Amino acid sequence: MPTAAAAYRGTCSTIFDPFFTTKPMGNGLGLTTCYSIMQKHDGAIEVESDPGKGTTFHLYLPASHGELTEAAAVPRMPPQGCGRVLIMDDEPFMREILDHMLAALGYSCLTAQDGDEALRLQAAAMEKGETIVAAILDLTIPGGKGGVKTVVALRSRMPELPIFAASGFSEDPAIANPDAFGFSDSIRKPFTMKELAALLTKHLRSTTEQPVTP
Repeated sequence: MPTAAAAYRGTCSTIFDPFFTTKPMGNGLGLTTCYSIMQKHDGAIEVESDPGKGTTFHLYLPASHGELTEAAAVPRMPPQGCGRVLIMDDEPFMREILDHMLAALGYSCLTAQDGDEALRLQAAAMEKGETIVAAILDLTIPGGKGGVKTVVALRSRMPELPIFAASGFSEDPAIANPDAFGFSDSIRKPFTMKELAALLTKHLRSTTEQPVTP
């Protein structure tokens, strides 16, 4: 039987792995997302922990060799679209972030934690005569219906709806080849508002002018 110290070292060695968690209700994606962000910026993240005393995370980012200049004011991105977007993600913080990002771009949102809830929201919107102009579906929903299964049902109801696959795992085949799975396109998490705006502009240029009616 491994000692407590050995078990603790084992935890630290897998702490950034997708879905690894010591919490009974956790999904284990928070630190995985941090790791992905640091890699995307050519950086690194390490953990140092002493049982009973505390844990320290070290974040390393490459230094710039350019001259230090005063940053120019970044113009606020104006709203670029309109309409309601269906969001499906099991992480509450991701649903909240996407809601804020889409609101800043001029859209309103319907948010669901899994495929079954997303389909119920879509059906309710259809009954009320409310238009959904796009959907962003997370591919991996632990214990629930993920994006690949949800897009099939959603496509049967709204064949022309722009539906986007979202995932933090670039090796997922639905990210690399979204058309083969029924998606209009894909976007890798974490993404910026600029990347999200570009995706929506690419696929919703005509939709925002004349929304697709369910």
